[in-house]
Amino acid sequence: MHYSEYPTASSEAITKELGQRLDRIRLSRNVSQKDRARFAGKERRRARKKQVVQSEWRWGDKRTK
Repeated sequence: MHYSEYPTASSEAITKELGQRLDRIRLSRNVSQKDRARFAGKERRRARKKQVVQSEWRWGDKRTK
């Protein structure tokens, strides 16, 4: 799908296209789905931890999460 087709494409078509592009990039880098999922899990945990720390700092919240 060419970018000029996006304004008239359905959200499902755009989502499908982006998913296919990400798969092509992942495969070109020789990354398995399992490795990608493992990395994504680490990133989510890291982002959540950072969010909690920032929230505690911002609001002075000393409770443990």
